[in-house]
Amino acid sequence: MSCGNTHCHGCQARTAAAPGATTATPIDEELENELADALVRRDVKGALMALAPTVPDYAALKEALPKAQTPKQAALIRANMDRWRWLARSPG
Repeated sequence: MSCGNTHCHGCQARTAAAPGATTATPIDEELENELADALVRRDVKGALMALAPTVPDYAALKEALPKAQTPKQAALIRANMDRWRWLARSPG
């Protein structure tokens, strides 16, 4: 199901499943397990930080954000960081 946003190209929006339906993917189950472990360890922040993209471009944007000269430039950097968050963690 497409999300319907004109800025998206082929993204898949998650929708609520009917009661009793099974729609979880292996990635969803892995994420759920990691977050449950984070709750037990009391390190939800660390678990969420570990989900950040690991590509050099994201790291460069993160480094550039505090150096932004204008609110518009900071917003553009944040938007590009958000785009990286939506991409698959592994391009293959």
